[in-house]
Amino acid sequence: MGQRLQIEWQETADQLQLFYRWERNPHRKMRLQALWHLRCGKRLQDVVEVLGVCYRTLQHWVAWYRAEGLAEVLRRIPGHGSGPTAKLTPIQQRALAAKVALGAFRTVWDAIQWVRDRWNIDYSYSGLHAGLQRLNCAPKVPRPQSVKADMNRQAWWKAHGLRDSLQKAGIARDDRVWFCDEMRFGLWGQVRKRWGLRGVKIIQKVQIEFAWEYLVLAVDVGQGQLRWGWAKRMNQTNLLPIFKRWLPNAVELFSILVGQWIYPNS
Repeated sequence: MGQRLQIEWQETADQLQLFYRWERNPHRKMRLQALWHLRCGKRLQDVVEVLGVCYRTLQHWVAWYRAEGLAEVLRRIPGHGSGPTAKLTPIQQRALAAKVALGAFRTVWDAIQWVRDRWNIDYSYSGLHAGLQRLNCAPKVPRPQSVKADMNRQAWWKAHGLRDSLQKAGIARDDRVWFCDEMRFGLWGQVRKRWGLRGVKIIQKVQIEFAWEYLVLAVDVGQGQLRWGWAKRMNQTNLLPIFKRWLPNAVELFSILVGQWIYPNS
């Protein structure tokens, strides 16, 4: 039999057990569990079998505890100062994240070139790729925006446009104002990207059938309600029954509006 493990313990077994139960970080929790078992008198090999860790790893934890106590064992966990120092300072990292937020880089190589030109710091592809992920950056599909779009005008409309338009039209709070739109659904299969062998075509059968149905939505601005219904066609015959369910006393007005909408020249 080998020599008994010699450690000058600074905590009791009950204290280590309490620390273990209250810890939420999985790395620290496993180390506290290991030290608790050792404090209870178990051998290193017994703890290795219980936790499923490497024998050499457990020896490192014991050595750190002997050197500087429990604080050192809990400090040296992945991502908390044990790895290499970042090439970019915190201010530079925030500047890089702000540049990414503007959509300035199409690829990681573009970001590498920008960092090199701005701060004369060289990065490998994998190095900066990992750095961007740590900054909560990821590839995204940009939302399209017209070059003619007036952002100030759009911001004003979001804040005041609807209210001012309703006031100019003489619409009071108790009046009913609805905004209505529709969306067409049909049987049309879609083909999406998937893994395959190079040089070998992947055939995917899709269903294509012209059997459409329309989802009609209406927002009641004054009441803050959403109404919806299904229609076979976008004409008076199919729309008026839906409007009648929503607001029975306004069917005649709907008939006039729908007629002007569908038949503008009549």
